[in-house]
Amino acid sequence: MKLQAIQILRGLAAWMIVIYHFMKHFGYVNPDNMLQVYIGQFGVDIFFVISGFIMAIILSTRERSAKDFISNRLIRVVPNYWFWTMMILIVGFWIKDYNILQVTPSSILMSLFFITHDNPSDMLDYYPVLAVGWTLNVEMFFYTLIAIVLFFKFSSLKTLFIVVFVLLSLVVIYKIYHIEFYKAVMGNARLLEFMFGIMLYVLWKNHSSLFYSKYFIFLSFVLPMIVFLTPTPDTLKLISLAVLLVYLALLFNNR
Repeated sequence: MKLQAIQILRGLAAWMIVIYHFMKHFGYVNPDNMLQVYIGQFGVDIFFVISGFIMAIILSTRERSAKDFISNRLIRVVPNYWFWTMMILIVGFWIKDYNILQVTPSSILMSLFFITHDNPSDMLDYYPVLAVGWTLNVEMFFYTLIAIVLFFKFSSLKTLFIVVFVLLSLVVIYKIYHIEFYKAVMGNARLLEFMFGIMLYVLWKNHSSLFYSKYFIFLSFVLPMIVFLTPTPDTLKLISLAVLLVYLALLFNNR
């Protein structure tokens, strides 16, 4: 299955994140300039939508056990993440005035195992030791949810449906009840991006006549416009735009 357009979009998202962190590191990001601030955030939004889409492909191509699925994800993520986390710690202990020194053994362990926590470092807040790893906390939660559902050996379509339902439910529950202990990950509105990525795959793969219909294309442009023109949170605006871009990439991809 060739998805050149999706790969190109993923590459652009990666460069957006790199450019943002480069600019931030050298002090070129103005906190009052929302365009600069959202460059890196929007790259993450695109990644999460694509991640939901790719995970749906993986779950639909062949039957997978929960163990195999989570093992493959950990092998891809953990070695690099742990390596760079340890590099940050080494630098922190070498440069005496580096705020990372405020970490504790428990905060290091929680960082390594993708557990969001109130970091003792004022500089890090709810970020892990390797600050950019906050995205992996969300991503690994998504993978863990998939593995749990796979454990019950449902059909691939039912597995995707359950994952979508749970992702939506978690965000809605937080929105209604504001349960503080899980707001950073399980209540994160960006979980909806994984959900939309899965939904795009199901439409693209199983309902192509609808996916490529002019009515659906029209609706796909109108809904984000409505979101942008109404007083909705900026996060939801970025989510809607990211979903639209992934949808457009699929439209232009070879069928």
